Amino acid sequence: MNYSQPSSAVNHRFFTRLLIVLVVFLTIVLPLSKGQASERHKNCLWTLTAGTNTIYLLGSLHILKSDAYPLAKPIEAAYAASQMIVFETDIEKMNSPAVQSQMLMQGFYQNNQRLADHISPEAYAKINARVTDLGLTMAQFDRMKPWLGALMLTMSEFQRLGFKPEYGIDNHFFHRAKQDAKSIVYLEPVQYQIDLLTQMVPENQEAFLEQSLRDLSLIETRAPQLVEAWETGNTKVLQSIILASFHDYPAVYDQFILDRNLNWLNTIETWVDGNRNVMIIVGAGHLIGDDGIIALLKSKGYTVQQK
Repeated sequence: MNYSQPSSAVNHRFFTRLLIVLVVFLTIVLPLSKGQASERHKNCLWTLTAGTNTIYLLGSLHILKSDAYPLAKPIEAAYAASQMIVFETDIEKMNSPAVQSQMLMQGFYQNNQRLADHISPEAYAKINARVTDLGLTMAQFDRMKPWLGALMLTMSEFQRLGFKPEYGIDNHFFHRAKQDAKSIVYLEPVQYQIDLLTQMVPENQEAFLEQSLRDLSLIETRAPQLVEAWETGNTKVLQSIILASFHDYPAVYDQFILDRNLNWLNTIETWVDGNRNVMIIVGAGHLIGDDGIIALLKSKGYTVQQK
């Protein structure tokens, strides 16, 4: 695939799916700590019950293989019991031609600018080496901004291993909720998610690229471990895979994880003690850890249980 011309080279639907998959599910593959035995089998699903209704919180993996289905019975039961389904953003709108064109235009440098003009020589050497290892050429990436180059390389590796966005948990339930005529609500507008990437300051873009490159070679061995941890609700392993990747990049972590969790918390609280059961489906990295939605809810006195 030739990425050098933004107007025609990148398949629009591929690009938009890539954005949906990776805008908040960034680098997910770091070496696991030794001795992390599997927890008792649970699910990446929590419930908050506050008297009149139940809030279900489901951690999503945005790309999976077809053999991830059927889903566990508690997840299916939570969906069946919910009248309102909440997603990070409008997946259908993200696929619109207008959004696709906007992202493509913002992902490439204009006026003969090159990637090498905007990142350090060390970072450029790293991406050059990785591109060469994949049998590609820098000519295919040299006009991409760092965030787009990082996403393209990461998504290509996942697709090579058979992971596809159409099997992602949020995509699966989005189409089911539409078919079942359930109320659908979004935590963020599409433009906000676009801006997360396109408005990153240069130093965060370079950090994002280096973070992605560092983890790229580990995807093949670590992705199956991630899926297993998700299927068994092993939050310790999920945390070591997903959140530890941000350890050296605190500014990227704050922008993509912490700030959004705090914003979402305020919205989630408005649904507590309401007249409808609500199922909230967000990237698994947003639910786990000390800054995760689950911990934040517990710190405010809510009783939240893993199912």
